[in-house]
Amino acid sequence: MKALAKSAQHVQDVLIQQGYRNQVIELPDSTRSAQEAADTIGCQVSQIAKSIIFRIKEQDAPLLVIASGTNQVNEKGTDRYDWRAGTEHYISGGLRVISV
Repeated sequence: MKALAKSAQHVQDVLIQQGYRNQVIELPDSTRSAQEAADTIGCQVSQIAKSIIFRIKEQDAPLLVIASGTNQVNEKGTDRYDWRAGTEHYISGGLRVISV
């Protein structure tokens, strides 16, 4: 098995330290889009989780959004919500979001 890149190995080490059995793998093909990721691992786009981080100016805090590969994330309007830990929102398409 090919050695992991330094950053991927760091993630693997943290997983092990936290008691997780997950194994980090690096894919040989591009996975820059949800479709590319699904094609590379042989699954449906809806089974892919994609993430994006925004900076909420008014709260001077990061906002990590994780969405299924079939959903689009629209950064406009994210500042309408109070993203403090424990808050819950229902946004476009009935998507339930819980701040942690």
